Amino acid sequence: MYRKSDIAFLRGRQSSGKFCKTLETFLFTFLDEVQECLEDQIVVFQQDNASIHASKETKKFLEDSGVFLMDGLVLTT
Repeated sequence: MYRKSDIAFLRGRQSSGKFCKTLETFLFTFLDEVQECLEDQIVVFQQDNASIHASKETKKFLEDSGVFLMDGLVLTT
């Protein structure tokens, strides 16, 4: 199954609060649609270690929202 989410065009610097709002607006609808198609499988969200991704606020927001995160960092060269 292949799906694409809507793209979010962001303006200016992003704070953890703005990032959480972007996730709420764009990611959650997409995850709900994908989860319906996958039935009993778990959808896992992956992000890098950018400061707004790794902040306490973002981690708590994702945890409270029931989003499963991939453990570990992806290394790129």
